[in-house]
Amino acid sequence: RRALATLESFLFKRGACFSQNISSPNTSWTSCSRLSAYLSWGHISLRHVVHALRHRQEELRQQKTQGEDIGPWLKSLQAFSSRLHWRSHFMQKLESEPELEKRDLCPAYQHLRRQEGDWNENRFQAWSSGKTGFPFVDACMRCLLQHGWINFRMRAMLISFATYNCWLDWSNKKLSAHMARVFLDYEPGI
Repeated sequence: RRALATLESFLFKRGACFSQNISSPNTSWTSCSRLSAYLSWGHISLRHVVHALRHRQEELRQQKTQGEDIGPWLKSLQAFSSRLHWRSHFMQKLESEPELEKRDLCPAYQHLRRQEGDWNENRFQAWSSGKTGFPFVDACMRCLLQHGWINFRMRAMLISFATYNCWLDWSNKKLSAHMARVFLDYEPGI
Protein backbone atom coordinates (compact mmCIF):
# COMPACT_ATOMS: atom_id res chain seq x y z
CA ARG A 1 0.00 0.00 0.00
CA ARG A 2 2.83 2.41 0.77
CA ALA A 3 4.28 1.91 -2.71
CA LEU A 4 0.93 2.78 -4.31
CA ALA A 5 0.46 5.77 -2.01
CA THR A 6 3.98 6.99 -2.81
CA LEU A 7 3.31 6.65 -6.54
CA GLU A 8 0.01 8.53 -6.26
CA SER A 9 1.49 11.34 -4.17
CA PHE A 10 4.27 11.73 -6.74
CA LEU A 11 1.97 11.74 -9.78
CA PHE A 12 -0.59 14.13 -8.27
CA LYS A 13 1.27 16.29 -5.74
CA ARG A 14 5.04 16.04 -5.29
CA GLY A 15 6.17 15.45 -8.88
CA ALA A 16 5.27 18.79 -10.43
CA CYS A 17 8.79 20.17 -9.94
CA PHE A 18 10.68 16.90 -10.44
CA SER A 19 12.65 18.12 -13.47
CA GLN A 20 13.90 21.27 -11.75
CA ASN A 21 14.49 19.77 -8.29
CA ILE A 22 15.93 16.32 -9.05
CA SER A 23 19.55 17.40 -8.64
CA SER A 24 19.27 19.27 -5.35
CA PRO A 25 20.00 17.30 -2.19
CA ASN A 26 17.45 19.51 -0.41
CA THR A 27 14.47 19.56 -2.76
CA SER A 28 14.85 16.03 -4.12
CA TRP A 29 13.56 14.59 -0.85
CA THR A 30 10.05 15.67 -1.74
CA SER A 31 10.09 16.17 -5.51
CA CYS A 32 11.68 12.82 -6.47
CA SER A 33 9.36 9.85 -6.78
CA ARG A 34 10.96 7.90 -3.90
CA LEU A 35 9.80 4.70 -5.63
CA SER A 36 13.27 3.20 -6.11
CA ALA A 37 13.24 1.04 -2.98
CA TYR A 38 9.74 -0.23 -3.76
CA LEU A 39 10.83 -1.09 -7.30
CA SER A 40 14.07 -2.73 -6.14
CA TRP A 41 12.31 -4.93 -3.61
CA GLY A 42 9.39 -5.77 -5.89
CA HIS A 43 6.69 -4.01 -3.87
CA ILE A 44 5.48 -2.34 -7.05
CA SER A 45 6.15 -3.31 -10.64
CA LEU A 46 7.74 -1.09 -13.22
CA ARG A 47 4.83 -1.96 -15.50
CA HIS A 48 2.36 -0.58 -12.96
CA VAL A 49 4.40 2.61 -12.52
CA VAL A 50 4.68 3.17 -16.28
CA HIS A 51 0.97 2.51 -16.80
CA ALA A 52 0.01 4.99 -14.05
CA LEU A 53 2.51 7.52 -15.40
CA ARG A 54 1.11 7.33 -18.94
CA HIS A 55 -2.44 7.62 -17.65
CA ARG A 56 -1.53 10.73 -15.64
CA GLN A 57 0.31 12.26 -18.63
CA GLU A 58 -2.78 11.75 -20.79
CA GLU A 59 -4.99 13.39 -18.14
CA LEU A 60 -2.67 16.39 -18.05
CA ARG A 61 -2.58 16.68 -21.84
CA GLN A 62 -6.37 16.76 -21.91
CA GLN A 63 -6.44 19.42 -19.19
CA LYS A 64 -3.96 21.47 -21.18
CA THR A 65 -6.02 21.26 -24.37
CA GLN A 66 -9.01 22.52 -22.37
CA GLY A 67 -7.01 25.60 -21.44
CA GLU A 68 -6.08 24.64 -17.89
CA ASP A 69 -2.74 25.76 -16.52
CA ILE A 70 -0.91 22.56 -15.68
CA GLY A 71 2.40 24.22 -14.85
CA PRO A 72 5.56 22.14 -15.25
CA TRP A 73 3.81 18.78 -14.84
CA LEU A 74 4.30 17.39 -18.36
CA LYS A 75 7.96 18.34 -18.47
CA SER A 76 8.53 16.78 -15.05
CA LEU A 77 6.69 13.57 -15.85
CA GLN A 78 8.60 13.24 -19.13
CA ALA A 79 11.85 13.61 -17.19
CA PHE A 80 10.65 10.95 -14.75
CA SER A 81 9.79 8.64 -17.65
CA SER A 82 13.30 9.15 -18.99
CA ARG A 83 14.75 8.19 -15.58
CA LEU A 84 12.72 4.99 -15.57
CA HIS A 85 14.10 4.09 -18.99
CA TRP A 86 17.61 4.96 -17.86
CA ARG A 87 17.25 2.71 -14.79
CA SER A 88 16.09 -0.23 -16.86
CA HIS A 89 18.74 0.34 -19.52
CA PHE A 90 21.65 0.11 -17.10
CA MET A 91 20.22 -2.86 -15.25
CA GLN A 92 19.83 -4.65 -18.59
CA LYS A 93 23.29 -3.58 -19.70
CA LEU A 94 24.86 -5.28 -16.68
CA GLU A 95 22.68 -8.34 -17.24
CA SER A 96 23.79 -8.54 -20.87
CA GLU A 97 27.44 -7.69 -20.20
CA PRO A 98 28.30 -8.96 -16.70
CA GLU A 99 32.01 -8.40 -17.33
CA LEU A 100 31.32 -4.65 -16.90
CA GLU A 101 31.42 -5.31 -13.18
CA LYS A 102 35.04 -6.41 -13.39
CA ARG A 103 36.74 -4.44 -16.18
CA ASP A 104 37.27 -0.80 -17.01
CA LEU A 105 35.36 0.55 -19.99
CA CYS A 106 38.64 1.95 -21.28
CA PRO A 107 41.41 -0.69 -21.11
CA ALA A 108 44.07 2.02 -20.92
CA TYR A 109 42.97 2.66 -17.32
CA GLN A 110 43.00 -0.98 -16.21
CA HIS A 111 46.28 -0.58 -14.30
CA LEU A 112 45.25 2.50 -12.29
CA ARG A 113 44.69 2.05 -8.56
CA ARG A 114 45.65 -1.62 -8.80
CA GLN A 115 49.31 -1.50 -7.88
CA GLU A 116 50.72 -2.89 -4.67
CA GLY A 117 49.85 -0.47 -1.87
CA ASP A 118 47.33 1.60 -3.87
CA TRP A 119 44.37 0.68 -1.65
CA ASN A 120 44.21 3.02 1.32
CA GLU A 121 42.07 1.54 4.09
CA ASN A 122 42.13 4.78 6.10
CA ARG A 123 40.68 6.72 3.18
CA PHE A 124 38.04 4.04 2.65
CA GLN A 125 37.04 4.14 6.32
CA ALA A 126 36.86 7.94 6.29
CA TRP A 127 34.78 7.94 3.09
CA SER A 128 32.43 5.15 4.16
CA SER A 129 31.74 6.76 7.54
CA GLY A 130 31.36 10.35 6.29
CA LYS A 131 34.55 11.61 7.91
CA THR A 132 36.71 12.73 4.98
CA GLY A 133 36.93 16.36 6.08
CA PHE A 134 34.99 17.51 2.99
CA PRO A 135 31.72 18.83 4.47
CA PHE A 136 29.45 18.25 1.49
CA VAL A 137 30.75 14.72 0.85
CA ASP A 138 30.52 13.87 4.53
CA ALA A 139 26.99 15.27 4.81
CA CYS A 140 25.84 13.17 1.86
CA MET A 141 27.41 9.99 3.24
CA ARG A 142 26.01 10.58 6.71
CA CYS A 143 22.59 11.23 5.22
CA LEU A 144 22.86 7.98 3.28
CA LEU A 145 23.95 6.09 6.39
CA GLN A 146 21.04 7.55 8.35
CA HIS A 147 18.25 7.27 5.78
CA GLY A 148 19.36 4.74 3.15
CA TRP A 149 18.60 7.11 0.29
CA ILE A 150 20.10 10.13 -1.45
CA ASN A 151 19.35 11.49 -4.89
CA PHE A 152 21.18 10.35 -8.02
CA ARG A 153 23.55 13.31 -8.30
CA MET A 154 24.73 12.82 -4.72
CA ARG A 155 25.18 9.07 -5.32
CA ALA A 156 27.36 9.80 -8.32
CA MET A 157 29.29 12.41 -6.37
CA LEU A 158 30.04 9.96 -3.54
CA ILE A 159 31.40 7.30 -5.87
CA SER A 160 33.33 9.86 -7.91
CA PHE A 161 34.88 11.25 -4.75
CA ALA A 162 35.87 7.75 -3.61
CA THR A 163 37.56 6.92 -6.89
CA TYR A 164 39.06 10.26 -7.92
CA ASN A 165 39.78 12.06 -4.65
CA CYS A 166 40.41 9.11 -2.32
CA TRP A 167 42.00 7.15 -5.19
CA LEU A 168 40.07 3.99 -4.31
CA ASP A 169 39.71 1.29 -6.95
CA TRP A 170 36.08 1.24 -8.10
CA SER A 171 36.28 -2.51 -8.70
CA ASN A 172 37.30 -3.28 -5.12
CA LYS A 173 34.47 -5.26 -3.57
CA LYS A 174 34.60 -3.13 -0.42
CA LEU A 175 33.11 -0.16 -2.30
CA SER A 176 30.20 -2.09 -3.80
CA ALA A 177 29.61 -4.05 -0.56
CA HIS A 178 29.38 -0.78 1.37
CA MET A 179 26.91 0.69 -1.11
CA ALA A 180 24.83 -2.51 -1.10
CA ARG A 181 24.62 -2.33 2.70
CA VAL A 182 23.61 1.31 2.97
CA PHE A 183 21.25 1.87 0.02
CA LEU A 184 17.66 0.75 0.53
CA ASP A 185 17.32 0.64 -3.26
CA TYR A 186 20.70 -0.84 -4.22
CA GLU A 187 20.87 -2.18 -7.78
CA PRO A 188 24.28 -3.39 -9.01
CA GLY A 189 23.70 -2.12 -12.55
CA ILE A 190 23.06 1.37 -11.33
